[in-house]
Amino acid sequence: MQNAIVAGSSTTSTTSSSYVELSSMTLTTHNLRANSTYKIDFTANFSNNNLLGATTSFILTIDGTNITATEIQMSQVSNGAKLCVSITYVHTTALSSGKVIKVRWNTTAATSTCYARSLSIFGIPSTYVV
Repeated sequence: MQNAIVAGSSTTSTTSSSYVELSSMTLTTHNLRANSTYKIDFTANFSNNNLLGATTSFILTIDGTNITATEIQMSQVSNGAKLCVSITYVHTTALSSGKVIKVRWNTTAATSTCYARSLSIFGIPSTYVV
């Protein structure tokens, strides 16, 4: 079983309309149990500096594969306002050691900036899952 967390506190920005890696948001799995369920959590504060209605999107990936059920798109409500995003994903199939979990993000316009953020994984033995 594995419980791990990474955090980023330095500001990072993107102008990319294609998904790119979010700085400091990478976990590599170790010591995982075959019969476990994994809860993966991501939280961040972000803003877009220009257009009202500009959309910033976030998605989790495992070994480079987008987990489409985790994609979230948030539109800017006022110019430069900070928003909070949170993604929780329960992964029910085995994750062997060495799997790479990342957060990727993009924006539809202007510059999106990410502030404090964290990515964590919590392993739960399947016998405890109801």
